[in-house]
Amino acid sequence: MNLPPVTAVEENILCRNRNELKGLVERTLSKEKGMFLKILGKMDDNSYYVTVLIDDRKLLAIEAKDLKNNADLTGNAAMNVLRGILEGAVVIDVYPLDDIDVKTSVMENIEIYNATPKIPFDDVLSSPDKATAKNYAPTITPSELERKKNQPSRLKRQRMEIIVDAPIDLDPYIRRLIKGLRSDAKTHGFEFQRVEAHAKEVRYALGSGTAIHTTLEITGKLNNPSSLKRVKEILTSRGYKEAEDIKREIGKGIIITDLELKLV
Repeated sequence: MNLPPVTAVEENILCRNRNELKGLVERTLSKEKGMFLKILGKMDDNSYYVTVLIDDRKLLAIEAKDLKNNADLTGNAAMNVLRGILEGAVVIDVYPLDDIDVKTSVMENIEIYNATPKIPFDDVLSSPDKATAKNYAPTITPSELERKKNQPSRLKRQRMEIIVDAPIDLDPYIRRLIKGLRSDAKTHGFEFQRVEAHAKEVRYALGSGTAIHTTLEITGKLNNPSSLKRVKEILTSRGYKEAEDIKREIGKGIIITDLELKLV
């Protein structure tokens, strides 16, 4: 899962059982609106890396990575993995989230969110019917694993700041539009660093339907600054294509009323 730019309040915490994890969650949520957990543990001689998004003691999203088979699990399968590894010792990193961080995390991980049953996190901590996990203290921490996993990609891309001002049901589609634009921009030497999008639904005259009027302000670096005008034309064209694809899904057209590119 993608994590917003927040700092861990606790790292490499060893929890020897599910009760210790429950206490850790309760302590964090007594001070914060939500939290993000990175958990590393072992079950049946296989290591798993589990990420969990929690809001006010409710599970919002969970994903488990099977490190042996390089497989990603979500929903009930991921919950079963977490229950299994909690039969032994796990190592955990804890990230506090405020209300905006929680909402941003949901939008950044919308597919995982949709696949996750929305239940109290305490229910997730219930013991599995058949526990096959062995007591195990991982020798690699979640922080170390994350650094190793991200190291190659950090050489290729920079973190992009995205600000979306839109109704919550439109937010994922605006972000999808931005993702498509960014992909085309990179092939033409323009690296996005910051995108600010404002979208609102506009109703036309009776019988004429509605549309989503969107403005985009994109700040980034361009290898050849003299090609800025051409890049803008390319992104405008790509924006129309993305908008048509989205319209077929939601029945509402996205109209880019303004696309501004700024160089840093």
